[in-house]
Amino acid sequence: MNTALAIALVVALTGAGQSSVSEKRLSAGAALAQIRSNGPAAFIKAYEHSAAWDRDILFGIEDAETSWLKAAKLLKPHADGAVAEEIGLALYGALPKRPFAVIPVLMHVYRSTAEEVCTQTFEAAAPPQGIETYLSQLETALSRARSRTEIALAHQCRKGVIATRDYVRDTVKK
Repeated sequence: MNTALAIALVVALTGAGQSSVSEKRLSAGAALAQIRSNGPAAFIKAYEHSAAWDRDILFGIEDAETSWLKAAKLLKPHADGAVAEEIGLALYGALPKRPFAVIPVLMHVYRSTAEEVCTQTFEAAAPPQGIETYLSQLETALSRARSRTEIALAHQCRKGVIATRDYVRDTVKK
């Protein structure tokens, strides 16, 4: 057996050469610790092509889990291209689930008002449940506002939802 074939066989049988980053489940706590110790850019570089990126990071953000939202707030300003878009889509996926946790993150990363972050064009992607269902879910979640801060955010976000519906009606074919 030649040397190259032997090395290829050993690599295939032992799993050598596979990234340990992609094999392990990544908790939000571990991610936050890595982001804080190594920096957001290094974290993105380490994980953006791993299985953990979609499975743990983007899923956690879109699930609106508090620690993953903190991670998104730290990562988004350091992301570019596809990574920035993926984080943005995950945050917008989280919006109808926990708007009062997500709106402040969106306002921070986009440096915008609640009305502005709730005004959407769906240019990058339409929500999987459909635009109207997504907007209805968001409005239902906004109706659960209790504190003064939540009520103010809900009021501003509803203006964005109205603007979104107008935009969709006028420009997006159903």
